Amino acid sequence: RLRRNYAFNVHNALQSRGFAHDVRPPFQDPDMRNCRTIEETTQMAYDHVESLSPRGMAAFWSLISKFLLKGNRGYYVKSTNTHHGQMQQQIMAQQLEKILFRTFDNIEAFNCEYLARITFSFARIVKNVGNPAKRPPKGIHHQILHSLLIGNNSSEKNHRILFRHIASASIPILPEFDSRYLSNLIYAYGLAECVPTFDDGSTYFDLLAIEAIPNLEKFNAQDLSNMLWSYAKVGASNPPLFQEVGDIIGARNNLDEFNSQALSNTAWAYATAEESHPQLFNKISDRIVSLNTLGEFTSQGFSNIAWAYATADESQPKLFKKIADHIIALHNLDEFYPQQLSNIVWAYATAKESHPKLFKKIADHIIVLGNVARFPTADEVHPRLFKKIADHIIALHNLDEFDPRALSNIVWAYATAKESHPKLFKKIADHIIVLGNVARFQEVGDIIGSARNNLDEFNPQHLSNIAWAYATADEVHPRLFKKIADHIIALHNLDEFDPRALSNIVWAYATAKESHPKLFEKLAGHIIALDNLSEFEPQHLSNIAWAYATAMESHPKLFEKLADSAIKSQNEFNSQNIANYLWACATNAHIDQHVFSSFAPFVKTHIGECNPQFLSNIGWAYAVANVAAPSLFNDEFINACLKHEDEFKIKQLSQLHQWHLWQEEFNACLEKEDEFVLEDLSQFHQWQLWQDELKSNIRLPPSLQEKCYEAFISRVPSPSALQNDVISELTSIGLQPEEEVLTEIGYRLDALVEVSGKKIGIEVDGPHHFLGRKPTGSTILKHRQVTNLDRIPVVSVPYWEWNKLRKDSGKKQQYLRSLLDLR
Repeated sequence: RLRRNYAFNVHNALQSRGFAHDVRPPFQDPDMRNCRTIEETTQMAYDHVESLSPRGMAAFWSLISKFLLKGNRGYYVKSTNTHHGQMQQQIMAQQLEKILFRTFDNIEAFNCEYLARITFSFARIVKNVGNPAKRPPKGIHHQILHSLLIGNNSSEKNHRILFRHIASASIPILPEFDSRYLSNLIYAYGLAECVPTFDDGSTYFDLLAIEAIPNLEKFNAQDLSNMLWSYAKVGASNPPLFQEVGDIIGARNNLDEFNSQALSNTAWAYATAEESHPQLFNKISDRIVSLNTLGEFTSQGFSNIAWAYATADESQPKLFKKIADHIIALHNLDEFYPQQLSNIVWAYATAKESHPKLFKKIADHIIVLGNVARFPTADEVHPRLFKKIADHIIALHNLDEFDPRALSNIVWAYATAKESHPKLFKKIADHIIVLGNVARFQEVGDIIGSARNNLDEFNPQHLSNIAWAYATADEVHPRLFKKIADHIIALHNLDEFDPRALSNIVWAYATAKESHPKLFEKLAGHIIALDNLSEFEPQHLSNIAWAYATAMESHPKLFEKLADSAIKSQNEFNSQNIANYLWACATNAHIDQHVFSSFAPFVKTHIGECNPQFLSNIGWAYAVANVAAPSLFNDEFINACLKHEDEFKIKQLSQLHQWHLWQEEFNACLEKEDEFVLEDLSQFHQWQLWQDELKSNIRLPPSLQEKCYEAFISRVPSPSALQNDVISELTSIGLQPEEEVLTEIGYRLDALVEVSGKKIGIEVDGPHHFLGRKPTGSTILKHRQVTNLDRIPVVSVPYWEWNKLRKDSGKKQQYLRSLLDLR
């Protein structure tokens, strides 16, 4: 089916580019083995171009790729403006073009061996002469081959058409490919980063996997690792292939056949493709740990292995120790590139594998090196290293050489290590916000800035890590946050954002106090539209809820969606998750009785783990929700229990047991009495008032009660202009308002008036009292408790109702008369 659907219309595309068809004479190949330069080889092939066989063509392109790889005479010679130089370049271009046309006009005559060889040769050439997204190279041979195989101005690059043509030619004979040729073919497409597609949306890699899977037992170690590397490199997802290969490797008695590169490439491929296979990772780890020495591994191999195990979240302490011990024992780290060192440090930090000697070794190397560009580090303590890196980056003229991954890793590392460097954060932020704003030009005048337009090269992890880092480090940069938010809002969808990225982004904006309602709306809409939140961990759920509550972004449907998942996964919540989630629900005035009731029995099991903030947040949240939770807050039945012990029914005995559990929470509060800060004490005071509302006998000890009350009333009143305006108009209608009245239970009312012999509290509620037009949890709690405990009815003057009256004093007075039912 895949073969039938592989309709590229390649011949038409090739003919439009000059790949013509003509009649060929019998094959006769020259002996090119003694040629020493690209010019000599090209001339000989060109002289016999009409009689070149598939074998000869494959041999020619193989030699060209080898010359480029090794460095050909004239390799770095630049084209000149002399007549001779121009003629030489033109002749070379015409000859190579003729040979290329001849090759592809006859490609269907190639057998498996020659097809695999020529594909691999073209992949190496394309890789060597430059990525099509970058500027063409300046050497003559590079320029000619770049123009011929990649193209300069066409919308679709030449090499993609050529590789599609090879794929089309290979399909009828794919079953004839043995394991070696099939592996080489796959590896070539991975090297060229080319993924031909079918009409039905499947890819050439899908077809190659179908051919490979039944024959995997015939693949050697290098074949397997090269194939996996290719699938991971081009992002061609194929779980069945990775599962089958993993099972085969995992079932082997040993991995003696796998050399160092095969081991590192295999691990890297599974991590990059996000394919989980614990048995495979264990097998590779055991093999590496069992080796007497790691001398055969390259610096890139160490980097790939460490990165792979950390990324795949595969815990292998012995492996990490083996690698660390080897690196520490090296005389120097001169063979390691900065990016490799940064990947290793990142991997150890992410895997939480502490190896201070390794970090010191790397840090000392970087400091001595003096050039720490592209070197993000981790949370090992080494202040000199952090300062050295920061000073170096700050001193750079620009950060154009830093890719998104490096930028995000750097700020992530500093934030994680709690290393403060405001100038570094400003330098990086300033660089990011101008991306795409100014077009960059090549010497010849071609615009090359479009590839880095805005934040298109930043993936969701980069964006979330950067936002998280700036918020965590408390580095204020509104323009950066706006840049990131605008980019996310402009995206067609957020399907590439995983739960961690989503939660980190909203957490960062809330923590940094960066208001961006459209961003929060976009993210909420995406989460709501998901089929389920099964992939969201408790921390993700609580962080999202906390962020929306902190940012005062009301989104009832989002909280409903979060509630369903939170209830299902509540057994996985820790004390911080619980406290933050319940606090967020209460703050956002999302009072779902089922949520609070469901969590109550589970909360009591974590009371001993709660710090003062968590304790006060939980108590305050239940106070706002006003949901009866006997297992947490009820002991009013103690005396009745003693009197009517024989009369209790099962349900009543259960409630008595729940009261006993409350004592554990109460004792936890008492033990931490001296640790509470001002805000904690204030919230506990409100919780105590709630107990009074319920006529509960549970009370805080007098000493703690007094501390809570004093903290609660310590806020110095600061009347707003809106409040003063309302007071003025109350006076104008003949009332005598008392301002900032302290009630018996400790609340302050904006105004207290007497109407028909009855005291009425007036609250002038500004924007911070609402989420949209809905009162916040704090506002609801205050109005309710003043009404119930102080016996003072409270009326609210919402800011939007008052503002729409503008400066019309008559309308304002009429509004107040109606509100207070004055005739």
